[in-house]
Amino acid sequence: DIQPSLLFLGGNQLLALGRSRQDKVFEVRSEDGGQTWGEVRLGSLPNNNSGTDAVTLKDGRHLILYNHVGGTPGKWGGKRTPLNLSVSTDGTTWHAALVLEDEPGEYSYPALIQTQDGLVHATYTWKRQKVKHVVIDPAQLDAGDFIPNDVQRYVDYVKSSRPVEKGGEVLVPGEPEIRNRKKREAEGIPLPADTWSAIA
Repeated sequence: DIQPSLLFLGGNQLLALGRSRQDKVFEVRSEDGGQTWGEVRLGSLPNNNSGTDAVTLKDGRHLILYNHVGGTPGKWGGKRTPLNLSVSTDGTTWHAALVLEDEPGEYSYPALIQTQDGLVHATYTWKRQKVKHVVIDPAQLDAGDFIPNDVQRYVDYVKSSRPVEKGGEVLVPGEPEIRNRKKREAEGIPLPADTWSAIA
């Protein structure tokens, strides 16, 4: 259990949480301002042994930026996508707030701060190519329920199943539309020859 972040729960209460190799974000509490600490335990958020960062906001809420995907307990490394922001009022019960990245790739080593103007600044490694900077207004965050933690595993299972005879690749709902949109963005929208003649 490494790279902890500190949350301020009020009074002398602190909560440290961070990455672990046990498939969950770890938590450990202090009741005396950090002089002594309780037992380390696993929290509710999944963790694939990738870095996290968390911050206590001026309004008392807490944010954590992390990869909302589990790993293989006891094994090093794991997926680094998606990258999610979650919000909590007590540091224990978390609610989905934002999905910053959900494309294939690596989005890792996040950092969070809140500046004097109240905005939250997030930075993270973007596909191991650059560091991305995102500005978030915490007043606009809506806390919601999580998609089930195993949704990606379910999608992977569906896509790995054998297609019907001559059925081609197995696709999940929305996938054909996403592919078509990306193709249109890259290649443009094809027009019939008579349409080109009419506008030429």
